[in-house]
Order: sequence, then C-alpha cells, then structure tokens
Amino acid sequence: MRYLILAQSECTASALGAWLELLGGEPPKEGNGNPIVIDSTQRGRDGGLDVYHSVAERMERAFNHLPIVQHGDIVVLVDSVKLSDLSAVSEGMGWDHLVALLILTFPEVKWVFGIIMGDSPVLLREDHSLASLITKTRRDPIFDPTGLREWVRARTNEKLVDLHNKSGEAGQTVALQLPIRREANLAAALDDEVDYATIHAYTAYRYGYRADILTTWALMKERFGSDRAKRLPPSESHGYRLLLEDMRLTFADKPGYTHLSKLPAYAQGTSARQGRAHHCPLLSDDRDKSEWRILITSGQIGYDDTLVDENETYLLRKRTGSGAVCYKPLGGLCDIWTKTGLRGDGEHAQNNRGNALGFLWPPEEIMDDLHDGHGSPGKLGMVARVLVERAGLAGREASSARDWIKAALLASEAAELLGGKTPTLTLAALALKHEFEVRAECTFIGAGFHFGLDQRLKEIKAEVESVCRWFHEEKRIQAKLDAETTIINRLKLAFSEAGQLEEEERCLIKLRWLNRLMATPKGWRHLTVVHWVGWLVLAYGEWLLGSFARLITLTIAWVVGLGWAARALTKQDAVPSIHETGSQTIGWFFGGNAASDPQVAFEKIQIFGDPLSISIHVLSWVAVAAGVFHVGILVSYLYSLISRK
Repeated sequence: MRYLILAQSECTASALGAWLELLGGEPPKEGNGNPIVIDSTQRGRDGGLDVYHSVAERMERAFNHLPIVQHGDIVVLVDSVKLSDLSAVSEGMGWDHLVALLILTFPEVKWVFGIIMGDSPVLLREDHSLASLITKTRRDPIFDPTGLREWVRARTNEKLVDLHNKSGEAGQTVALQLPIRREANLAAALDDEVDYATIHAYTAYRYGYRADILTTWALMKERFGSDRAKRLPPSESHGYRLLLEDMRLTFADKPGYTHLSKLPAYAQGTSARQGRAHHCPLLSDDRDKSEWRILITSGQIGYDDTLVDENETYLLRKRTGSGAVCYKPLGGLCDIWTKTGLRGDGEHAQNNRGNALGFLWPPEEIMDDLHDGHGSPGKLGMVARVLVERAGLAGREASSARDWIKAALLASEAAELLGGKTPTLTLAALALKHEFEVRAECTFIGAGFHFGLDQRLKEIKAEVESVCRWFHEEKRIQAKLDAETTIINRLKLAFSEAGQLEEEERCLIKLRWLNRLMATPKGWRHLTVVHWVGWLVLAYGEWLLGSFARLITLTIAWVVGLGWAARALTKQDAVPSIHETGSQTIGWFFGGNAASDPQVAFEKIQIFGDPLSISIHVLSWVAVAAGVFHVGILVSYLYSLISRK
C-alpha cells in the first residue's frame, strides 16, 4: 500500500502522518515526499481552478513514480470532509468541493477521511474512515463498490437542479443530470484470475452496476463469510444483486482444505459439508437474495464429471432470482452481457439497451424546447478533460487487460460527466472508451470471433446519435457519420494489430458504408443522372461486399431474373426449354459474350408481339455488364479472404 496525504494545514497533515507510521505504509515519492497541504489563501486565486489543476498534477506525478501496482494500492488520506457537501459543481472552490472533484478525477484511488462530518449512509462512513484501513480487507475502488463516486454524483445532481432553479429557467428547461448507478445495483465478480474478474466487473459497471472485484479468499470471506453472516439479521442478504462467479476458485491465499467448486454446502447424496455455501454462508440458498447468479466456467471437470451439472441444477432451483451457467471464453464485453442472458432479461431489456434499472446511458433524447441549451457545467467539463488526458496516457502505457480496462473506465467516466452537452469532448471520450475496451478484449487469447461486434456497433451508433443531437441540425447528420467513422476506424486498427481479421473486415464493411453515406449527393446541382447512377452502383457493390451469402444469393437472383426475362420475351409457341434458356443466360453472365446474331440466338424474341432483333442485344448487354460486375466483386471478395489467411 502507498499513501498520500491531502490536508488543509501542516498540523492535520502531521496527524495523518502519525497514522502512516502506525500502518507502516510508504508515501509516494512526490517532490520531497511532503504531504499536499492546501491552505485557505491558495483557494482564492483564479476561482480555485488553479488549485485543482495543481493538486491533480501533483497527485498524477506522485503516482507515476510508483512501480506497477494494483488498483486500490494507492490510498489518499484526507484530514476532514463534510460528505453532504461533496458536490462537483459549486460557486467557488471550497475544500469539500475540491475533494469531490478529485474523487471523480482519480477513480482508481481509495479515499480515506480522518474526520467525517454531515449526514451520510453508515456504510459509506465505515468504508472510508481511518479505521477501515485496519478493520477491513482492501476492496478495489475502480468500479465504486462502496458508492463514494455515486454519492458525489447524487450530490452534484442536487446542486445542478438547485443552480438551474436559481437561474430563472425552471419550468422551461431541464437541468443536466449525471447518470446514476443506484445504491441497490451492486455486483460482484469472483475469480482468481484477475483479468477475468476485472473485465466481468467492468461489464457490470458499464451497464449500470457498481461492482466489487473479489480475487482473494480474504475478501470473499469478508463479504460472504460466517462472521458477516452472524452480524447481519437472518433476513438480510449480502447486498449484491448480480453475482458473476468462476467455478474453480483457486485463490492464492485460500487454504488447501477449503473447496469452493461445489456451490451447495453439502455434496449431492452425502452429508459432507464441503461446498461454497458452507464456507460462505451468505451464498447459501436461504441467504442469497441476488437477482442473478451467473456461474462462469471453462468447463473443467476433473475427477467429478457431474460437477457442472450439479451446480447448474442448484442455480436453476435458486429460491430468489435466477441462475445460469456460462462457459469461457465469453468474448467481449457486449458478448458477456448477451451470453449470460442479462441483456434479454426483463429488467434490462425494457430500455432496449441492456442497462440496469435507473441507469440512463446514453442520455435520453429530450425535446428541443425542453432541454437546457447550455453546454456541460464548467467544472464537470474541466474534470472530463483531465480524465480524457489520463485515459490517453494510461492507454499509451497499457500492457495488460487491467491496464486497458482502467483506461477505458477513465474515458467512460469523462463521457458520463459531460452527458453529451459538450459534444466534441464527449465524442473524443467515447472513441477512447471503445478503442480501449476492444484492446482489452483482444488480450484474452482464445476469445476471438466472440467479441459481440455487431452489438458494439449498435451501441456506438446509439451513443453517437445521442451526443450529436447537441450539434446544429444542419451539421448533425454529417457530424454523426464522421464520429461513427472515426470510432470504428480506431476499432479496425485495434483488431488489425491483434490479428483479429474477421472483426477487422467487419469494421471495414461498416466504414465503407459510412463513407458512402457521407458521399451521398446533396443539392440540386448534383442531382444528375450520371452522378446518382455512379453513387448507386458503388453503394450496391459495397452492400454486396458486406456478406458472402448476400453476394451469392444476389448473383443467383440475377441469373434467374435474366433467364425469366429471356423467356418472357419469347413467343408463346416457340419458348425454348428451361435448360436452353439457362445455358444461354449463364453464358452471357459468366462468359461475358453478348449475343451477336439475334436470329441465331433467339429467333423468336419479341417485345409486345412484334419481332425486335435489338431486344436480345439489350438483354445480353445487361447480362454481360451485371455478370462482369458481380463476378468481379466475387473474385475480389474471395481473394481478400484467401490473401489474409
């Protein structure tokens, strides 16, 4: 653990320093190693903005001097705070306001307060008191399991409404509200493999849950063990609505005699107490009140070939909520949410986005005559810019799935703080978010071809549309297409670098279509037959390239259609056989030879009953042109598949 002191005076900084000696912690080497002390005179310059930037820079510099550490290894000790005043928007730069801004800026940091004032939930006070450093097992703060960041967001929303009402626009416009992950929406990801636990927890966070990452036996015991079970009333559960659990939990700190692979307390058909529910009573069927319990496993059986079936039966008979078994690798974030069944669940499916109840992202569309036309509040925009910068830096230094997920989380937090009302910066944050998520997904070897890319493309479209509605209507469509193109191009590069060729090709197909839409003729001066024909031909060709099945189906349809046309032009008393018509049509289409003598080719061809020798020429020319076009695309498609394998 590394510690950094943030205090309002040298006296309180010294008092917190005494705690460091007690804990045996090592302070980050920032400058000369002294605490960061902010006195009252400093908070008066430039509205206090320079103080925020100075402290944020010093904290970032202090963390950069550290060796590679896990999230939550860095603890910031704050001398005092009034939790009820932790709002990210405020007139001026008071101490509590400054702390709130820093909490949102550094989500990977554990915040501990020496003196906690004001009304606040008991659990929030306990999890962030000085005593928690001694009495509680460390929890990774990056996905806000204790709810501190959500508390700041809720206080910020209250302040936004208050400031909005004071502006005199109440009743005419709607104030910006930050997306909230409700207190009840808490998830836990249990896995001894840190990268898997992190990506599962991030997936839950992404769709509206605060999430705990449980990768140690000590933390699992603290959250689900008998000590906590005894402290809670018999009717209370562990507090998690969603559980994402690995079956083979081989924690490094777990005793060898503790077996967790079987979910029930008792083995089937025996009285041996050896299951997960025995060691963690809050996971027993009578105490577990989670709405969804998903067992994620690679399917390893070992000596017990009935293990998975027993666990699945146990989950299907879950007394409260529902349970299921999923098999690794689940692939990407969108794929995880789909294959676990959570996206299609009644609660998540009602908003058509898979989000947890109460979590609104992307921002809901608001009528033009109701929404507040101003940009994001300046303080939130300031924090978002710092988060985007931190995300970019973290992405450049990333080397593992956890690193990429941290970078994606920083970018995602920036986008949520802006709510789309500063559209350019929001789009930049979204581009980083999706790129870093894809790069995290690509680090999981064996998860290829399972990234849920189609769902991701739908989400990108929805997010971009939500953000671009803040542009002027004359620029809205073009901005949307350009933003989608930029984000998907980043994904294509990420897939290319990871050697994910199928996903790269899917991105290329989408990019071609977006570029075609941006090249759509506009204005009357462009509406010429030649211009539109050229655009339609290219658009049709790019549409064919989108799917091999589509290309084959349309090619066959052309041949059949041309054959039908040839028969339709022939006199009723001299209609050639189907195989003769087919052979002639295929010869035109694939052979590229137009009819040179209509009297030889189809002597009886006519239009409206009158013999017209030119009709067969026209039909054959159309067939040859269509054949060259389709065969060319088919050859190009096959070559692209073969050449990159």
